[in-house]
Amino acid sequence: MSAHETVLTTERLILRRFVLGDIPELRQVFDDWYAKRFYPEMGSLPMAERWVRRNIARYEEQGVGLWAACLKETGEVVGDCGLIYQTIQEQQEVEVAYHLRADQRGKGLATEAALACLDHGFNVLDCDRIVSMAHPDNHASKRVAQRVHQDWRRFTRDAARYYLFHTTREAHA
Repeated sequence: MSAHETVLTTERLILRRFVLGDIPELRQVFDDWYAKRFYPEMGSLPMAERWVRRNIARYEEQGVGLWAACLKETGEVVGDCGLIYQTIQEQQEVEVAYHLRADQRGKGLATEAALACLDHGFNVLDCDRIVSMAHPDNHASKRVAQRVHQDWRRFTRDAARYYLFHTTREAHA
């Protein structure tokens, strides 16, 4: 698969592998007061570069990662969405995660991308369960997760409370 090759498409988005040239657009995704509240470090160039490089490495090592979410109309990177491996309460999980630039939130794009990733996880990766984590104060992320997943529970990670949304293969079918 080439660096720019499409991984998934939805009605309005193309999800493709990140390339280093995406760093400036990725920084914009985290450059508003709401995103900075949950990802304060991502406004810096070194952290955005690290984010992209970590996902490029995930593609090679794990076959998954967060992918650049690009508008079909323009090709512009407006966020990311994808599948990543997470250890949650000592259990290996596959998480669908998503982040959108402020001017693209509230349009259903994160839900659209996350549902495509869920399908990919169950149908291509053969996952039995897929989760999403959300900070209790991240209402936008929780709304998307509630639309995408069948159930949720609270849990503690690194001394902080979170919501863990989850869907099983059987419930998704």
